[in-house]
Amino acid sequence: MAGLFDIYNAYSGKNLDFSTLTYPPDVDGWIPWHGGECPVDEKLTCEIRTRDGCTRPYERMMNIGNSWWNHEQGCRDLDIIAYRIVQPRAVTVALGPEDVPPGSVVRGHDFSDGCWSVVHGIGEDCVFVNDDEAVSFEAMKYDNWLINRSLSRGAWDATAWEKCEKEEETK
Repeated sequence: MAGLFDIYNAYSGKNLDFSTLTYPPDVDGWIPWHGGECPVDEKLTCEIRTRDGCTRPYERMMNIGNSWWNHEQGCRDLDIIAYRIVQPRAVTVALGPEDVPPGSVVRGHDFSDGCWSVVHGIGEDCVFVNDDEAVSFEAMKYDNWLINRSLSRGAWDATAWEKCEKEEETK
């Protein structure tokens, strides 16, 4: 059986790329990471452990920069040294006119619980609120607006606020 010394001698002097090695998860699901291109599919959510010992949630769309994954700036506190898959992430899209029934109310992310606007009209790519102010469906999704459609179901429900997004339909 080859020992560590034999393995070292066999590969010494060669420029090996250890970033392509894959490791099995440990008992808690953590997969060691030694640098390279981000291995996490964009439809997955994971947690990352950085060299400074912190554990953080991570989604590919966070745009934290590839240098955290590939360790290209030397040994830094924010280098990712392990990750674990938490759950698949549903791909969401903005609502459309078909998703806003009559009687819907909306509120922006910066509005308090008691401040909302009745939807006065619906366009192809927006809703009209207040004094016919147009708010696009895309803006409502990305600015974290909420919608309450409970009146269209017959009775007001103050707990029925939802994000202005829906799961993308798979084809």
